[in-house]
Amino acid sequence: MKTYPTEAEISKVMEERKLNRIGAVQFLRRQSAKAAPAVVTQAETVLTAAMSSEKQIHKAARKPKAAKPKAAKKTRKVVELPKKSSEQVKVDRAVLDDVIRKALKQGYGRPIPILGVLGQRFAVPSQSQGFPFYRVLADAGKDGFVAVFVSGFYPGGPGPKASISPAVKSSYTVSRLLKSIEKRTKRAADKLGREVKAAKESK
Repeated sequence: MKTYPTEAEISKVMEERKLNRIGAVQFLRRQSAKAAPAVVTQAETVLTAAMSSEKQIHKAARKPKAAKPKAAKKTRKVVELPKKSSEQVKVDRAVLDDVIRKALKQGYGRPIPILGVLGQRFAVPSQSQGFPFYRVLADAGKDGFVAVFVSGFYPGGPGPKASISPAVKSSYTVSRLLKSIEKRTKRAADKLGREVKAAKESK
């Protein structure tokens, strides 16, 4: 709030600074304006300190939050395998073939011919050889060649389970099997041709 200078203050400034009355009044008002912010700043500092102290009191009065218990980590079951194994898994091949045929019929809605074996391992699981498997090639017609992979048929395993995936014709195992089938077909055709010729000549 602005206050008007007293007569004593005006007279004193007029005498000290050799100013007229108006000049002395303006000088005192400027001095008052300069001093005002310092008073406000001091009041704000006191208020801020009071508010900060109040916050600290409230913070200290709060109850600490209880730490949430950490969820237990899921541990994977580790199967300890022997380094090597010469023992063979006892499994009926007819059971594996039946699993394959059912998987193909379920996937394509019709019987799919199996062309041959792409790879197999029947040794009991070990670190050096891994787990047993049985993999065959099937001809799905317009859908192309497919590979059926059977796994899980070992002691303590989940049992035979088949998965189907597209077979790459140019891959080593697929191309080798197709060439073998082609050679067998050619040999069978040649044999049949010789038998037919021999039968004609014998008449």
